[in-house]
Amino acid sequence: MMASRSRRYVSNGMGSVPMALGPEEIEAAVRAYGSPLPRRLLDVAVFGLDGVVLGRHE
Repeated sequence: MMASRSRRYVSNGMGSVPMALGPEEIEAAVRAYGSPLPRRLLDVAVFGLDGVVLGRHE
């Protein structure tokens, strides 16, 4: 997804660690490309997928 292009990273002694996407990254993608989904559903979907990508799913 386009929001992941603006993903932030935190540097530590072992390298860089990707941070979870936040509402700001989703908002930037929606402004640029639009969305057929209501924002609430889009957020749930993106945060869920991002958690899987980062290995933080429940």
